[in-house]
Amino acid sequence: MEKIQEPAKHSQPASIFIDGENLLYSLLSVLIPEKLVDERASLVKFDLISFFIEATKENSKPIDIFYYGTKPHLVKDMGDEALEASTKMLEHKQAWGQWLEKQKILFITAGNLKARQKKEGVVFQEKGVDVRIAVDMVKLAYETKNMHFIIASSDSDIIPALRVVTEKGHKITYVAMTGSLNKAIAAHANKTVTFTRQDIINSYKKVNE
Repeated sequence: MEKIQEPAKHSQPASIFIDGENLLYSLLSVLIPEKLVDERASLVKFDLISFFIEATKENSKPIDIFYYGTKPHLVKDMGDEALEASTKMLEHKQAWGQWLEKQKILFITAGNLKARQKKEGVVFQEKGVDVRIAVDMVKLAYETKNMHFIIASSDSDIIPALRVVTEKGHKITYVAMTGSLNKAIAAHANKTVTFTRQDIINSYKKVNE
C-alpha cells in the first residue's frame, strides 16, 4: 500500500478525492445484500477506475485518484472481541491497499481510527479524514488553475473547502450513491452525479468474475 504523508500532489487536469470509509460503506451496503460478498473482509477487488470514469464521464482526460483512510491498528485493551475485529480490519486494509496500488490509486493516510464497544459489538469509526481531504483540496485550489475537483465524500465538513475551490475558479463534480445524496454538498457543486446499485454490481463483477 502506498501511503502518502505529504499533501496530495496534482499532476493531471482532474483529481478525485475519495473518502475511503464512506465509499466502502456504500459498496458493502449493496454487495452484501446481493450475496456477492459476505463481509467487509471479502471485498478485496473492485474496479474503481472504470467506476469513477464512467460515473463522471472523464474518460477523455487523465485523472489523479486520491483515496483517504486511516492506518488501522490492533486494539489490545478492549478484550478478545476487539482484538479479533481489529485484526480482521488490519488484514482487510492491507489487502485492499494492495489492490488500490495495483490500480495506481494513491492511498493517503489520514485521521484516526477509534474503537467503541456497543451493544451490537465492537464498532470502528474514522475521525479526521474529512479534514485532511479539505486541506488537500484547498492547497490544490491555490496551486493550480482550471482544475476539475471530483468529490466522493458526503461529509458536510468539507463544504468550506468547496467554497474556496469555487472562489479560485475550479470546477466541482460531486459523486454520491442514489439515495445518499448530501444536498448541502450538491449545492456547492457545478455538477452532481449519482451512481446506482447496478453500477456498483457491474464494477465489482468486472474484476471478480
